[in-house]
Amino acid sequence: MRIFNLLVILTGIAGCSNLLPDGSDLRSRNGSGQGFAVGQTAPDFSLTDSDGHAVTLSQSLSGKTAVVIYFTMWCSICTGHSDEMLSSMLPAYGNTKFLLVDYVSASPAEAKLMKDFSGYGATGFTVLIDSGQNVLNSYGGTMATTVIIDSTLKIRLNESYKKDRIVATLGAM
Repeated sequence: MRIFNLLVILTGIAGCSNLLPDGSDLRSRNGSGQGFAVGQTAPDFSLTDSDGHAVTLSQSLSGKTAVVIYFTMWCSICTGHSDEMLSSMLPAYGNTKFLLVDYVSASPAEAKLMKDFSGYGATGFTVLIDSGQNVLNSYGGTMATTVIIDSTLKIRLNESYKKDRIVATLGAM
């Protein structure tokens, strides 16, 4: 039983290393590690989605109360968080747009493959590709960083995924 538990732990660590097979470190290169703080205005940005369309932050907020940005690298931890958002947060906060920012895929085709493979093909998630990691770095993000931006472009949350904090922040809006 101990060997099985050890293998499960090692598999989880290996699957969430933030490294590509070529050894490139994909963690945020924002020197401060802080990114944009709660209360600051989020700058508009544009990324390509997994269908090849340009998507901007302001467009995503149009008619919405908030946008939840979740930085993912498709490991088991990230998909566990995404599954939790899909099952409990998307239905509860229908006037919120959920964006999964994929910072490891190099193309829309690769991101679409990962989106479909993870079971999010026909869901309310929009997958954006940040292969240059510009948005990731500007928010001081890394795997599982979650950012909530309200309809006035104010950042209401910017931290590692914590379901209770996300629900509390969305519930207060």
